[in-house]
Amino acid sequence: MIDLNYADLVWDHDENAHAEYMNNLAPIVLFTYNRLDHTKQTVEALRENLYAKESVLYIYSDAPKTETAAEAVQAVRDYLHTIDGFRGVHIILREENWGLARNIMNGVTQIVNQYGKIIVLEDDIVTSKYFLKYMNDALEIYKGSPRVMNISAYMYPLATEDLPEVFFMHYGYCWGWATWKDAWSHFEREPEKLIQEFTKEGDGVIIMTPVYYPFFNAINLQGRKLIDCPLIEKDGMYYIDYDLFDKLSQVSENKVLLFCSPHNPVGRVWTKEELKKLSDIILKNEVLLLSDEVHFDIIMPGAKHTVFQTIDDKLAERTITFTAPSKTFNLAGMGMSNTIIKNKELHERFINSLNRTCSIPFTALGYKSCEIAYTQCEEWLKECLEVIYKNQQLIVEFFEKKYPEIKVIKNEGTYLLWVDFRSLNMKPENLEKFMVEEASLFLDEGYIFGENGKGFERFNLAAPTSVIEETLQRLDKALKKLKNN
Repeated sequence: MIDLNYADLVWDHDENAHAEYMNNLAPIVLFTYNRLDHTKQTVEALRENLYAKESVLYIYSDAPKTETAAEAVQAVRDYLHTIDGFRGVHIILREENWGLARNIMNGVTQIVNQYGKIIVLEDDIVTSKYFLKYMNDALEIYKGSPRVMNISAYMYPLATEDLPEVFFMHYGYCWGWATWKDAWSHFEREPEKLIQEFTKEGDGVIIMTPVYYPFFNAINLQGRKLIDCPLIEKDGMYYIDYDLFDKLSQVSENKVLLFCSPHNPVGRVWTKEELKKLSDIILKNEVLLLSDEVHFDIIMPGAKHTVFQTIDDKLAERTITFTAPSKTFNLAGMGMSNTIIKNKELHERFINSLNRTCSIPFTALGYKSCEIAYTQCEEWLKECLEVIYKNQQLIVEFFEKKYPEIKVIKNEGTYLLWVDFRSLNMKPENLEKFMVEEASLFLDEGYIFGENGKGFERFNLAAPTSVIEETLQRLDKALKKLKNN
């Protein structure tokens, strides 16, 4: 194990080496959006760091996504121009909304290519006084090491008495990290990695909207074409448009179906018959199926989830299935997911893609948490599902009794609830403003899930019932005020 005070020991005997080191500290890159208080805390803590005065700070300020966010974004930008205490401060103001993932990937690429190394922060991270020293020392010590891809300064809270000062993991945390130009050049994100591995630039990837919004970036950022096969909405339910899917999948360039089951955000748990019909089309047109089944444990009474690849042995040979304990057991911080691949060739290609980027996606802690979740937490999950279902019924009854024109799409699975506010006749940006400013609700806006999500809001049911009750009280007050105006 290398002692991170190694550099200090060398500098005691070589002042020139110390001076050169201090003149070549890694640039700090901070990504901000619309959270002024958080941004201030992050900057103030960073300014108190050793090495802060000798470091260059780059700040990427993303543009507002909607008119509602414009004021808050501007408040952050006004503050950014007051920042001092660093060797230099450079502010990059985005003229359009890039989104967090795209903003970070672009910004990091620009700066790390310029300097050869980089320290990265987001706007809700409070660092210790020694953060910059730790990062710069580690960047110096491990530079050129083919086995070290990045430096992380955060670890999930656990007993540390028996842990060394420094240890290695097959996983990188995003809460304060650093890397080098050569390591960053190998970076890929997981569903992007699969899409890149099994398609080429210009190929089409089919999705069924409204759908989990990271799907869009997973396709667009890889230079693939997003092929939309919208779900059919009928009588408060959503259905697959088989005829359209058949037509789209007959196009030779449309190689992949990125499918959500149970579906986020509309809450459908697809029946075995529905999946069989879809499977027949997939097999006929030789489409690769990427089946996101991360909510497969969260099923409401009366519904039954079928793992898609069990429908047909031939389908299983061209399917990659994704599950995780992260949603079910609230373990997102563990960085643990499961990828199920029956086909040996697909399995080998997937493993090779991971090995090429040194991105084996789990830690020992994550592995153990996954094991415990699936072997010891059944009773907890049962109670959790009861709360989710109770919360859903509470919201359904609220709208049926008080605002029947607002329709709830009853979910069969997931802890999310899709609610139709189109009867209010509001533009998406006005609906968002109403929810935030009048009802004090910060929901996922329907428009981010696709064009056919406009006018909808997604509620999170995985909360204490008292929180849901308070939410409905605020919404009730806001809707009454709206009606009376």
